[in-house]
Amino acid sequence: GQRAGLVWSKLLRSSGQYDRAVQLVQDIVKAADATNSPTRSEATRELGNLLAGGGGRVGGGPDLDPATLKKIAMGKWREQDFRGAARAFQTILANCTDKDDWENFGWEAWDYIGRCYFSMGRYYEAFVAFDQLEQIWRRDKDNVKLSALTDETGWSRAGALDKLMRETKDS
Repeated sequence: GQRAGLVWSKLLRSSGQYDRAVQLVQDIVKAADATNSPTRSEATRELGNLLAGGGGRVGGGPDLDPATLKKIAMGKWREQDFRGAARAFQTILANCTDKDDWENFGWEAWDYIGRCYFSMGRYYEAFVAFDQLEQIWRRDKDNVKLSALTDETGWSRAGALDKLMRETKDS
């Protein structure tokens, strides 16, 4: 079952059928989560590889589950694959379809996108991500979760701006 599906997804990926492969692996990840299967981590890694290879594109590709994407993104973050993590967090944003998705995954994804860019030394992009979170908060100041997250990212936003200023020598 699940191992055969992973092999099949790799064949689909090698033939350029990313959308089919992503859907197959996402189904395997969900099934592995439900049964606590040992293939769960292997399937999550494969889904991350598919995303890095072009599947689940931002603005296109199959609809992906934000909870599954968060597992992938956090795995990439822990592995210090900041480029892959940023792409996975961006894919989370593209797949948030309702207010609950934004509450549970979207706001935090913006924060981690900023952290990823900061870790890569891309301070302008980090500042933009943190600033985007700030702009969203300004439109919804009553949101408790968003307010708490923005309080935390305020320092990160200032740190990114400071690094950018020192790097460009621009006040």
